[in-house]
Amino acid sequence: MNWLNKIFAANDPESPPLRHNLPVWQSELSGRTLQDRTIRLLGEPPVELRIREVRIQFLAGHLAAEHPVIVTNFYCQQNYFCGESTVGELVAMWEAAPIDEFDQQDCPRMIREFDLPEYQVTTKAQYSDLRDLYDRCDHYYRLVLRREKQVKRITKTQAKELIFALDQESPGWEQQDGDDRFIGELTRRNPKLIRTEEDKKVRRQREKREQTKREEHRPLFNTRNHLTEFPHKKMAIEVQGFGRQEIRALKPLLREGRITPETLVRYRDTDEWSELEDFLADWLRNKATTAQLDYLAALQKQHGIATEIMLDMSRREASERISPLAPPRQDFE
Repeated sequence: MNWLNKIFAANDPESPPLRHNLPVWQSELSGRTLQDRTIRLLGEPPVELRIREVRIQFLAGHLAAEHPVIVTNFYCQQNYFCGESTVGELVAMWEAAPIDEFDQQDCPRMIREFDLPEYQVTTKAQYSDLRDLYDRCDHYYRLVLRREKQVKRITKTQAKELIFALDQESPGWEQQDGDDRFIGELTRRNPKLIRTEEDKKVRRQREKREQTKREEHRPLFNTRNHLTEFPHKKMAIEVQGFGRQEIRALKPLLREGRITPETLVRYRDTDEWSELEDFLADWLRNKATTAQLDYLAALQKQHGIATEIMLDMSRREASERISPLAPPRQDFE
């Protein structure tokens, strides 16, 4: 008997430690917890289903009401016994279980998103039905989005209406090749949704223009990000046509269009000019970090060294200056 079963046995000494060769989790069934349980249909061989699948097969006449079942819960790599009953009793218990408050709050969102009828949802079984309908609508709506090269986009309401129509005309239509059937019916009923070769050409041209526009704006986005990440906001650099400017003053100029990523800048008067984007990217990639500079300053103060620490020191140079000053590494066992 494992630790969990020992606790159950201590709380209820009269209950047997094992039922159907499974340690007991609970001896009384609860409709509220059925959605989290596994239903084992007794027989040869036994079949395991979720309560939603049991209910569907029962209502379809594929399962007898008197068919015996046991309810199990899988926890910590172990199956536990949670009660036994029949298919009919279990379905009735599920249909009577009141809906949780969280699920009740989720119902209006699902109904509103696909313009579904105003269902009265008070039990867990009704919520399961609504959730199943919502998931189907969402699946086929996203299917159309994924096949945008083949068909044009539709609204969520259009997706729902087609599903309702197919359910009424051909129950079980999605059991075989449901995705292809949905796309086929969609284009058959709405020929204008089919993308012609001209539509595809226009779409490719639009995507090319959008890609070109993104590429044109990429340097601007990169420069803005570099300015945000730059560690020395008060540091001044020379900007061609604007004189010396602090880094924090460049983003407003960039936003106003007075400077661009291609504007020439330099840190020292003796340096070569470089484009603003390249200057910032190189600094962030190769110059010493603030952590290195602070550590080096602390080490120099500790050793009484007055050597100036330059902001544009490379990471390699900073490491070379830190190494001889840093305390020796201690290996602890």
